[in-house]
Amino acid sequence: MMTSATIHLFAAGSLREALTDVARAFEAASGHTVESMFGPSGLLAAKIASGTHADLFPSANMAHPQALP
Repeated sequence: MMTSATIHLFAAGSLREALTDVARAFEAASGHTVESMFGPSGLLAAKIASGTHADLFPSANMAHPQALP
């Protein structure tokens, strides 16, 4: 039996509309919860680099996600 999990999604604000729809569909199909944070990619990358957990970090500017360890 699979337990539900919370997926932490950090994404560029420009992706909010599309990814909100995707997250809702994923939640309905999987039973998992998606907690989303949208904003400027550089600021989100800084949060992640300082230790904030993110499972997914899509960005239109791939330099930010690729710069993370």
